[in-house]
Order: sequence, then structure tokens, then C-alpha cells
Amino acid sequence: MRLSIFNINLFSKYREKIEERNKKGIYGGGIIFLAVFVLDYIIKLFVNPDAVNYFFGFYMLIDIAFLALFKFFGSKIKRAVSVMCLLWYVLGFIVVGHIQFMYPDTLAIVEYAAMAIPLSVIILIEPFFLILGQLFGAGLVSVTIYFTQGGIINGIDMSKIIIVGLLAIITGMITTYIRIEGLVFDSEVTFFAGSEDDDFVAEYSDSAWSGRNKYGILSGELAAKRRVFSFIFNISRDSLTHIREVNVFKLKEGMDWEEVRERMIGMALDPGSKMRLSRFLDINTIKQAYKADKRRFSVIAGFTVDETERIWLDIECILKTHPVSGELLASIVVEDITEERILMGVLNKIVEQNYDYVMCVERKLNRTITFNVKPGQEIRGTYGDVYDVEIGAYIRESVDAHDVERAFRLTNLERVDELISQNGMHEFLLDERDRTGSIRKKLFQYSYLDPTRNFLCVIKQDVTEVISKEDDAKNRLSKALRDKEIAMNARSEFLTRMSHEMRTPMNAILGLASLMKDEINNPEALDSYISKLQYSGRFLLQLINDVLDMSKLEQEKFRVNPVPYAFSEFWGSVDMLIGPMCSAKGIDFEWKSDIPDDRYIYVDPLRLTQVFVNLLSNSVKYTNPGGHICFECKEDTRVGGKVFDTFVVTDDGIGMSEEFQKHLYEPFAQESHDVNSDLNGTGLGLSIVKGIVDALGGSIEVESKSGVGSKFTVHLSFDLAEESGKTVSKAAEVDLNGKRVLVVEDNDINREIAEAVLQKKGMITETAVNGQEAIEQFSSHAPGYYDMILMDIRMPVMSGLTATKRIRSMERDDAATIPIVAMTANAFSQDVQASLEAGMNAHLSKPIEPKLLYSTISKFIS
Repeated sequence: MRLSIFNINLFSKYREKIEERNKKGIYGGGIIFLAVFVLDYIIKLFVNPDAVNYFFGFYMLIDIAFLALFKFFGSKIKRAVSVMCLLWYVLGFIVVGHIQFMYPDTLAIVEYAAMAIPLSVIILIEPFFLILGQLFGAGLVSVTIYFTQGGIINGIDMSKIIIVGLLAIITGMITTYIRIEGLVFDSEVTFFAGSEDDDFVAEYSDSAWSGRNKYGILSGELAAKRRVFSFIFNISRDSLTHIREVNVFKLKEGMDWEEVRERMIGMALDPGSKMRLSRFLDINTIKQAYKADKRRFSVIAGFTVDETERIWLDIECILKTHPVSGELLASIVVEDITEERILMGVLNKIVEQNYDYVMCVERKLNRTITFNVKPGQEIRGTYGDVYDVEIGAYIRESVDAHDVERAFRLTNLERVDELISQNGMHEFLLDERDRTGSIRKKLFQYSYLDPTRNFLCVIKQDVTEVISKEDDAKNRLSKALRDKEIAMNARSEFLTRMSHEMRTPMNAILGLASLMKDEINNPEALDSYISKLQYSGRFLLQLINDVLDMSKLEQEKFRVNPVPYAFSEFWGSVDMLIGPMCSAKGIDFEWKSDIPDDRYIYVDPLRLTQVFVNLLSNSVKYTNPGGHICFECKEDTRVGGKVFDTFVVTDDGIGMSEEFQKHLYEPFAQESHDVNSDLNGTGLGLSIVKGIVDALGGSIEVESKSGVGSKFTVHLSFDLAEESGKTVSKAAEVDLNGKRVLVVEDNDINREIAEAVLQKKGMITETAVNGQEAIEQFSSHAPGYYDMILMDIRMPVMSGLTATKRIRSMERDDAATIPIVAMTANAFSQDVQASLEAGMNAHLSKPIEPKLLYSTISKFIS
């Protein structure tokens, strides 16, 4: 700031407003006159008692007239104040001149100084009138001294007069400049620039000026406001006058309001910030607010600094009139709240997503602050009543009746303090009834925020869904445990039953084998033992197959392989297995069918036969001797190349109860659990039947009554096939005499059985005990030497899969064409798939059925 006090145009920019600034000086002028009159009477009493003071009474009347004129007409008469100030100077120097006629020269000069200098300091006029008044006063004093001394004035007196006049002029100009520029009253002016003036802080200690507390954050650093910068804008002059500290908006002194507004809005981070700043920086709104006695308002907005940094600022505007000039000033204080803004965002999300509210209880003041978040709004703290009133109102209005007494007990502060001291936190659940009447589970958590235990934090959270999910999870777990226990019991019972079922045929096989040694010379007894031995073996094999099928169904690995199949073969397979069982037990077995024997369909023959053999074998098992079993096959409809058939198995056996029919197809389920009953089986047969029927795309129904019998109805659909299927079905009739087969088997007994079965059809057999030996024998003979290879899978030295791959990779004519059939105990679907992928043509599971073996060999050799 440049101080050019000798520039005649020093106050030119204030020329239009000096009259307003002079108004306050009028009263000061009156006080000066009174002071001079008091001084004059003191001189009269102690210096010159003979002096007459009638004129001073007249001067006092003129002073009072000036004050009255200003009071009633000062604001109405243009330039009245400046004219009155000039007249006041004239009056003052007349008084001084009059004094000069009564007092010595030195005393007159002293009184002149006492009058002129204070007038220059307090009464603010334009520089021209100030200088003119002082020149007039100095001249008047000089003239009066000249005449009172007989036309003589010495240089010393003249020098004193000039010095006093210049001193009055300089003092008046400096004082006027300082006061107009706002450089006096240091406390107030420096506050407007952003200082922490003690007087101001004391004055506004109860106002909204509270730093971070305005964000509702309880902290020990409330007074530590971080200001980016501050500036003063003189609204009356429309000019930015002072800037303090870092200027993030790059403002400059002398800017008008519109420039400041455009600069700040131009740096706004988002449309919302721009909109808030536009309202906040509207000058008309600010002036209207001042007229409405609103002195403080603020805005929070985001800004982009240097195109990279993003900050959030709290901008507060404080309006105040200048204590001297009366101009309207706006102090803009800018605070960086970026960290607080981020914290607010985090708190908003936490409270909005997880809590109904957070309450802070200030123990010393016994008051509450409740923080709520509504969707789309920021967290706000609201002061409430004392804790007991607040929590009591909540309990009476919202807590369910059965929980009210408990709620009062758990929220009692003495009890809360005791529990927090013990556990570090106090938490409990209450049942709250919402507006719809539904019960909601509310979790309350009490803990202290500070070591002094003054601020108690109370969190209320809705945990209805959480508890519901936990209850559901517990129920599911409980059900799973019950189901597992039931399954474990069923499996244990199954193993017990399976042990019995397996031991029964095994005992028969071992016992018959022992008896056969003793009856080697008795053909009739030997033939009977062999039949029974074969029956026991088939029973044991069926038991093992049931277990394997059940395993496939449970693992969802059950597959069907449809091929062309003659219906006549289906009936022949069923009758071959069920007929002897019915004859042996004395049961009448009836077959009815309207399906042509020469019909060919696409179906998995093994699985189709398995369904009805299981159903019919159950009927045989649960029908008493002399009973009747009927198997009926009916064609329902034919649509294009598809037929829809119904198969009915009816018996007059022991039947089933209605309760058991609800669990009929569950694994291991049986009507009777007596392991000693002759009627008990594995409990897997009907589960397997249901699984196969589902896999075939059909359905099964049951009608049964205890003591009356059962009726099973199966609905299946098939695609019609060409009669070329006859070739497959009659393949077993191919002449196998003289065909050469390489049998690869590491078990001596199994190898011996296989050779005997093959040689029975006139085939020539050669053997190998592992895969490596099989490769050597195959490669040592000319192509076409062997007609087929029967290959075991699990063998020492080299497995059957590896040997097959090696043979298929040989460079000889028959390597890729010679039939290789797996003959193994590996009976799972993945084992079959592995055999086919290795290059084998078919997969037969042990024990080998001779008819199936002959059929398979005929299929590939023919």
C-alpha cells in the first residue's frame, strides 16, 4: 500500500463518500468546543481573572446551532457536512483570534494548537477545505498577534504559527487517509483479514463460528481450523481490498465482485458445486441478507486445482460494516475440508448401510447428539433432550410390550457403566415393533469414545435379516444333521443287511463246492449242487450290480446306450430269468402283450430288461407259493416314428402300506427292518428301477395294499428302428469254430475259465499274463493270425489299457482292425469310457456270462 499523503488527489476516489464519513466527526467537534471553553475558563480563573468571556457564551450558542442543524438537516442538504466542517474551522480560529487579544502570544498559539490539531484529526473533510481552513486559521492568528503588538510580529511567533498549522494539516490528512482505508481499530480490521483476535473470539464464542464442530464431529481438535486463505471484499466500493495467506483461486486486489465470482465458479468441481456457488455468490442475495440482519452464511463446494488436484472447501461469508467508514465489508474465510469430506462420505455409507442411528451421550452436560442418515443426504448431528428422556420415549413408543421392562433395565446408565467396565462394551437385542406392526430385531451397542468416559456412543442397528439368515442357516444345518444321521443309520443298516445278503450266497457257494468234492461220482447230486451253485453266484452278482448301479445314480453318472432291439428278444430275456424263479416257487406267471414280436425299437436292452426283471423278481420274492403274477405289455399310441407303450406288473403278494409307499423309491428303504426276514433284500432295487425309468424318459406308478398285492405301471416311449437290428440280435448264431483268440489275464483261475468257455465253442486259445507279454505275442505273428484279443485291465508289468494303445499304434495291417474286448472286474461307467478311449471295441464285466461273451465275439468276428 503506497502512502502518498502530499498528493492533492489523495482522496479523489472517495470524494463522493466523504460526507458520510464526516457525520461521525460532527459530534467530535462539539466535544472539542466544550473542551476549549473549559480550558478558557481555567485560564480566566488562574491566569487572567480580569478577562471578559461574554463572547465565548456566544460561540457556544453557535456550536449548539451547528449540532441542531446537522441533526435535523445534515442528511437532506447536499454537502452540508463539509460546509459545516469548514464553518467550524472558521469559528474555531475566530475564537483563537479573540483569545489573542486577551492573552499573551505564546498562550494564544498553544490554544490555537489545541483547537486546530484535534479538529483536523476528528472532523474529516476534503483536503482542499482542510488546507484552506488551516491557512485561514494561521493567518487570523498572525493578524491578531500583529495588531495586539502594535503592528509588530516577531519571527519566533510566526514560526510557531506556521509549524502548528502544517502539523495540523499533515495530521489531519494522514488520519483521514488511514481511517478511510480501514487501517485503524486494529482488532476489528485484522479480524476481517482472518486473525484469531482474542476480543473477537470472546465476542462470538456462542455463535456459529465453531470450526470442525459444524460438521458434527466430536474431536479434541475443534479449534484447529485449517484455512486455505481469506480475503476482504468491500461491497460498497465493489473492490477486493485485502488477501491473506495462500490464494488457491489466484485472486488479485482490486478485482470487482463479478470477477471474483466468475473465477471461483469456473473452478467448481461438479454441477452441484457450481449451482451452490452461484447462489452463495449472488451479490443481490448478500445485500438482501444484510438488510434482513443475516450476517453469516456458508457453502461447501468442490474445486479443481491445477487440473489434477481435487479439494473440498468450506467457504464462509461474514458481513460487517466498517467501524469508521460505515462501508459494507464481506470477509470470506476459506477452509480446506477435503479430509473431513472423505470422512463424511465414509461415515454416511457406514451409517446408511448398517445403522439406524448413532447417538452420543455427553455425560457431563447430560445431553444427547443423534446422528441420522437419510438416503441421498449427508450425516447430520441433532441435539436432543437428556438421555433418560430420549431413551425412555423410544422405549415407550417403539419397543414391543414384552421387552419394555427389560429395555429400561438394560439402558440404565449405571448398569451400562458397570457392564462396560466388565466387558469393554455393552450390547443387547430388543424387539421393536415398526409402523406395520411387524417385529424387528434391533442390536444396541454401548461404548465410550474417550478415556475420560465423558462421551458415550450408542449404536442402534437393524439385524432382523441377519438373525433370520442365521436362524435359517441353523435350521438347514439341523436338518442336514438329521438327514445325515438318517442316512448314516440307513447306510449302517444297509451294510448290516448287505453283509447278511452277501454271506448267504457266499456260504452256499463255499458249502456246495465242498459237497461237490464228496459227490464227484454221483452225477445226479453233482448236477443239483451245480444248479444251486450257479443260482447263488447269480444272486451274488445281482447284489453287486445293484450296488454299482446305485452308485452311478447317486453320482449322476448313469447313462443309457440305445441300440436297435427286437421286442421278441426283450420278452425272451425276461422269461429266461423270471420263469425259472416262478416255477421253483410254485407261482403262476402270466404274460400278456399286444405289441408285435417283430417290432424293433431304439433302447438300451440291458437297462430295459433290468427294470422289469427287478420289478418281477420283487413280485416273486413277496408273493407266496400258489400266487399269481402278470406281466402285461400294451401299445398306447404311435405318432410318426415314435411309439408309446405301457407295461404293467401285477401280483397278489403281501403288498405295501400307504406310509411305506411315500418312501418307496428312496435308497435302502424297506417295509420290514428285520434283518432275519427271508423277504428282506438290499433296499436298492426299486431306487434303481426309478432311476432307469427316469433315464429312459418314462414314468412309474404304484398301487398297493397290505395283504392284497401290488401293481406297478411303467410308461415308456421308443423310437422305431429298422429290422437290420436282427443281425445284432442273432449274432450269437455265428459259427466260432476254429477262431483264434488271445486271452490276456493275470489271474490263473480266471484265465482257465475263459479258455474253457471259448474252447467249448471250438475256438483256439492262446494266453498271456500281462500287457507286455500280449504285445510281444501279437507282434511275433503275422497279421491276421489272431481273430480277437480278450484283454484284462488291471495287470502287473503293463496294464491292458496301455497294451491296447501300443497295439493300435503299431504299423501293421491288423493293428487298427483286430477286435480287442475288455474283460475286467472294473464295472463303473468311467472304466467303460476309459476302455473305449484306449481303443477297445467293447467292455465286458466279470464274472463273464458265456452267452454275452459269445454274442460279443460273434458281433465283431462276423
